Amino acid sequence: MQLPIKHTVPTAIVIERPVIIPLLVTLFLFTLFGGVAILYAVFYAIFAVVLLSFLWTWTLARGLWLTRQPSVGNLHVGSQLEELFVAENTAIVPASYIEIADHSNFPGYPASRIEAVGARQSKRWHAYWRCRRRGIYHLGPLTVRAGDPFGFFSVRQEYSDAITFLVLPPVVDIGPVDLPRGALAGSSSGAVRVLQVTSTASSVRAYQPGDSVKRIHWPTTARRGEIFVKDYDLERSSDLWILLDLDQQTLFGSEEESTEEYAVRIAVGLANKVLREGRAVGLIAYGKEQTLVAPETGGDQFNRLLVALAGVHNDGDRPLAQVLPSVENTMGRGGTAAIITASGQVDWIRSVALLSQRSLSPIVFLIDQSTFDGPVKGITIIQEVLRSGITCHLVQRGHRFRIISGTAPESPKPRILARGYRKDLAAQQTR
Repeated sequence: MQLPIKHTVPTAIVIERPVIIPLLVTLFLFTLFGGVAILYAVFYAIFAVVLLSFLWTWTLARGLWLTRQPSVGNLHVGSQLEELFVAENTAIVPASYIEIADHSNFPGYPASRIEAVGARQSKRWHAYWRCRRRGIYHLGPLTVRAGDPFGFFSVRQEYSDAITFLVLPPVVDIGPVDLPRGALAGSSSGAVRVLQVTSTASSVRAYQPGDSVKRIHWPTTARRGEIFVKDYDLERSSDLWILLDLDQQTLFGSEEESTEEYAVRIAVGLANKVLREGRAVGLIAYGKEQTLVAPETGGDQFNRLLVALAGVHNDGDRPLAQVLPSVENTMGRGGTAAIITASGQVDWIRSVALLSQRSLSPIVFLIDQSTFDGPVKGITIIQEVLRSGITCHLVQRGHRFRIISGTAPESPKPRILARGYRKDLAAQQTR
């Protein structure tokens, strides 16, 4: 992808040494009224150098161009950014220096530099940088300053063009984590009887007052001589909703070793695992802005989730206890709700437990904030989660996420993500 920069750009000639103007005026007055011959020679020499410097710079302003060609689309953490720079000087005088100031927000990107280009020549060079952290970045704008060897004047050009690109989070292996599935009226047989009419009847029973006429099983009714109705089941829904807690009060650590980055990697690992099983995945992330990706299946959905997760940050002002009730209707009924949080509060646990009333099966991935210098120990929160009968996994700092690649592999090897806690395990610990 080429960033079109070679066009008319704002250009200005700047006096680098403003003192030269009053110096010339003063010297001219001394020469005019002093009558000393040597002063004439000094004045004309200095004036000639200043005039030559101005004409040199003016010529450069009309013949100097800079282009940049970044080879970026959407990169992944670990990918290499490459960019080609071309400085072209069509003027009849050389540019003794070209100072390039790059205003990209890519951390540590070595695009700013100083070069020299001869008359009617061009110079090419590359800039490389390894992408170390996900995010939304931009390359550019640029400020170029060039001048003559005397340094009295310089030409400044402002290249305002910029290109925005994403550094997507790495694809990680979540390991063999068993995700519960929500109960949803459907077509497969289960153990729970429901009042809704679904696509498959599991059995028949005698009619009871209040049963709908639509549920009457006419063959059995005719054979037995009394009214029988059909019984229906709940199927286990395969949809997964990932709910990412982005409250700024849950942010601990810094850069890659932060609760924010761990939460994003868990979300990516879950999406990768579930989508590979042919199931649908959706995302809800409440930060400064709400991020919502509706559940779908397939590789395109995985790309959409990666794009959404590339730009999320722990900058929200709504705690998880307030977010959960407001997203219940969005998640609908059935399916699995995976809540990823580093919260040290316990008021959200009741809201998670209430999700089961909407036929949702919740699972919590709790990031232990105490291992990121947070004030609350994760084991304290996890005990409260277990008392509510919710499956929970505790993830601590130092967990080594196995990076699969920049794109999802065809057959990831399973690996345990973190310690898994269940209600029965908690009962054994309390004995």
